[in-house]
Order: sequence, then structure tokens, then C-alpha cells
Amino acid sequence: MDKKLFKTREEIYKKCPSIFWEVSIFSLLIAIGLIALETVAPGLFLVTIFFLFFPLLYATYMTLYSIKFGGTVSAKSTLAISLAYFKRNNFGCFRIFRCFLHAILVLVIAYIVFSFALQPIFESIYGDAFNESYNYLQGLYANNDFEGALNYLTESNPTAFFFNFTLSLGCSFGVIAFIFGITFNSINVYLCANIPGATAQFSTAVFNRFLAFRGGLYRKDFWSLNWPLFVLLLAGIASGYFLVIGVNMPFALALPISTMIGIFFMIPFAPFFFAGMESLFAKYNADLKQASVDITNNFLVQIKNNIRLSEEDKAKLEELLSKKQPEENSEINKEDAFDNQTNGVEFEDPIDNSNKSRKDDDDGTNE
Repeated sequence: MDKKLFKTREEIYKKCPSIFWEVSIFSLLIAIGLIALETVAPGLFLVTIFFLFFPLLYATYMTLYSIKFGGTVSAKSTLAISLAYFKRNNFGCFRIFRCFLHAILVLVIAYIVFSFALQPIFESIYGDAFNESYNYLQGLYANNDFEGALNYLTESNPTAFFFNFTLSLGCSFGVIAFIFGITFNSINVYLCANIPGATAQFSTAVFNRFLAFRGGLYRKDFWSLNWPLFVLLLAGIASGYFLVIGVNMPFALALPISTMIGIFFMIPFAPFFFAGMESLFAKYNADLKQASVDITNNFLVQIKNNIRLSEEDKAKLEELLSKKQPEENSEINKEDAFDNQTNGVEFEDPIDNSNKSRKDDDDGTNE
């Protein structure tokens, strides 16, 4: 356990704990509201999560990150930063498509595992009624009566409940995997904000190279900081299933209700999660910079080896590859980069004037 990492998280959080609570709670409540809307308008969540929630989540990270620059939150600044999510240097920073594919894989594996693991339990609970119901469904499939099988699974019978239960559990594990992927990759948000002019694809390539060399240590630090978040998420999802079954709600509501309760349970740890991700970026800032330099140098080498160049151009490339940048020039100007990412939105200082030394202290933390 890296005690310095925990200390850095505490220092970041203590700069303005009220804003960390307000912004993180607002973000998670919006997520809960969008899931609730899905129960009213099925299929709408696929649109709202990509075009509403992730821009808002990006604004959450950047707003809290802006505290070191004297930032706070307002409706105007939140909207402006949310729109900045769609810029070429930010769009893709959460690696949503990759996380979604991993979540689908986890869903399928979990569904298969639960199908085998829970079938004996259902047989012991329902006895012959379950076996007869299950055999009847298999008979419908054997006779190619797929419409009849689908209709049977919508009715109230032990087999329908078994399949709905296992599928819902599989989806819940897919949700957990998706949330893990987004949170694990969210350090890339800070990386995009600190490489002005680069595309999100380049920042992601830098992050991938970083993981190739420092991924093991980063994963260890990520889990040591954030394991309570996932314990709370899992506890909330389990509570949701107990609630639905306990009060005899329609089981179709199990997945959205358990997900909403799971996200609600995450709220007590959310401010510390966001502060922790910023502390991770502070710790691995130098490694990320080195990954960026390595990728750039590799690109220059490929140009030199694969493209016909004049001797003068080759000499310039050799000079670029061999020249060691001064330390002060290799540092990324974080404040200029942040302004570039957020369309120059200005923030009001949320802390009184007696705390003007905040930025210098934070710069020391992030070096």
C-alpha cells in the first residue's frame, strides 16, 4: 500500500470537500435518474448515457480537477465543459466501446455460470414443478416452436423465473464490469486534458503504452484506493434484488432497481474516488509523459525508416531523436492545457482569499 498516494488523495479532497460532495452526488443522481427514465421509455438509455451522462461525467472530472486553478461549479461552466467532451481531443477518453465489449463478455460468462450454478437450487426449491416446466420449454424448442417458447418465458412459471433471474444477474455483473472499466480508464481523462492539441486516440495510445510497462503497479494502486466503491456497488445491487423479491415486484424491474440502488450506495465514497483518481494521475504523471515521448520517438523512427527523405530532413530527424529536451520544456503546462480543453471557461474561487497558496501546494503534489 502506497501511503503517500492516500495522503495525496486526502490533500486533494481537503482543498474543497464541499464541492467534491456536491458535484459527485449530482453526477450519480443524474445517472440514477436516467436509469429510472429507462424503465418508462425502454431503449432511451442507450442515447442518454452516451449523449448526456458521459459528457456530464467528463464535466465532473474536469470541474473537480479545476479546483487547483481556482475553479468551482456553475450551470454555465458545467454545460461548457460537457460540450468540450465532444471535441476531438476528448471524445473517446473513457474508452466506452472497449468497456462495453468487456461488459458484454462478462455478461455472457456470468449468465452461463449462473445458469449451471442455480439450476440445482431451483430444482430443490420448486421440485417437480420446475423439472416439468423446464422439460416443457425444451419440448417447444425441440419442435421448433420458438414463438411458443418465447411466449412461455413471458408467463409466470418456474422456468421463466429461472431464466429471467440468471439473465438479470448476468446483466448486473456486466454493469459492474462496465463501471469498473470506465473508472479504471478515467485517468485517461486527465491525460487528454494535459496534452493540448492531441487527439483522444493519441492520449489513449499513450495510456496503453503506460499500462504495458506500469499496468501492474497502477492496477494495484487503483484497487487499494477504490475497492470500497465496488464493495458498495455490489452491496447495493444485492440489496436491490432482495427488495424486488421481498416485496414481490415484477422481476423485470430487478435489473434497473438493483442498478439504481447500487449507484446510490456508491455516493458515500464518490468524492474520495474522484480525489483518488486525481492522486493516481499525480503519481504516474512522469510515467505518462515518458510514454508520450516514447510513442512520439517511435513515430519519428518509422518516418525515418519508411519514408524517403532528403539528407537534410534525415539530419533534422536525427537531431530530434537524439536531442534531450530541457526538463522545464518537457513539463506540460497544465493550466494552459486545461483552458484549451474547457473552451477557456473561467471559474470563481470557491475558497477564501486566505488560501491563495493552494495552487503552489498542489503543483508540488502533482510533480
